[in-house]
Amino acid sequence: MVDKYGQGETSVYKCRSCDYEQEIRSSGVHVSEGGSVMVFSSEDEFHCPKGDSSENDQLPSKCSGSDHDSSHEGDPGPGASEEQLNNAGNEASKEKTLVLPKRKKKSNVEKSLDVVFDKFKQSAATDFERYQKLEEERIKREHEFRIKQMQIESERRKEERQHEMNMLRMILSPQQPPHGVSSGNNFNNPVFYHPTYNSVDPGNGNGNDITYSNGDATYFKL
Repeated sequence: MVDKYGQGETSVYKCRSCDYEQEIRSSGVHVSEGGSVMVFSSEDEFHCPKGDSSENDQLPSKCSGSDHDSSHEGDPGPGASEEQLNNAGNEASKEKTLVLPKRKKKSNVEKSLDVVFDKFKQSAATDFERYQKLEEERIKREHEFRIKQMQIESERRKEERQHEMNMLRMILSPQQPPHGVSSGNNFNNPVFYHPTYNSVDPGNGNGNDITYSNGDATYFKL
């Protein structure tokens, strides 16, 4: 703030015609004894309570301290008494002091807290890097596993499609006859069944019995 607004100065103005004194602060940054910081945009105006405030600037004879410059602080007037001259000398001898805020020293507890906080930040940063690496490795392994699963699934689907195509070709292709069977039309080559006559043993039955056989079954005449 001092770099921005400048350092203010404090001066004591004393009226030439009376013993009234007023502390005047110039524009800038001021720090009180209690540590409060105040910023003044302009210098305070001097007002003597014995003079007319409305005519204070126009009639300096009533209160010549209104336009009094800090460089002439404590200068007695032409008709000043010996006591006023002594007071003016004492005021002029006073040095303008600047009250700066004292920097508070850190206690042992605060220093210990700072050390603990620094260690905590370092530990947190280390843990963050470690967990970040673990998470990156986990994501990488999961990605590789998914790629392998996709490859296996792709191979399985490829085999299923190949099997379906083979089945479709078998259905659409002309059927082949079984082994040993002619591929000709059976309706164009009819099969004739010729009866066979078998004589019966006279000792077992009538010699006139006739059996008919078509090769698959034998029929006896009743």
